[in-house]
Amino acid sequence: MSLRAAGFGAVATARLPVEFQLIISFDLAAIAYVGSFVALMSEATPEYVAKLSSPFEPSGMSTLVGVIALSLISITAVATLQHMDAAPRWLQMLQLAASLAAICLA
Repeated sequence: MSLRAAGFGAVATARLPVEFQLIISFDLAAIAYVGSFVALMSEATPEYVAKLSSPFEPSGMSTLVGVIALSLISITAVATLQHMDAAPRWLQMLQLAASLAAICLA
């Protein structure tokens, strides 16, 4: 659902500069993720959650390491962006992609 919201944000903001497209898409994905989490937590019972869970969902130590690594990449990119006058586009894209991936995997 978060990826759909990000895709919708990218399509809806196609005429804006790329920086705005990325920020708006990221924000929409984060809002969709948090909204889904709150909605599911308020309605779900343990039995329902157990039925929905599948062995194909990312879980375990590899997911934890992946989320931590992507979060560190994002934090490093933000710190680098703050100390640069003209940040390169690839660094902005890296920061937004790592942040979105960390949110999706969390």
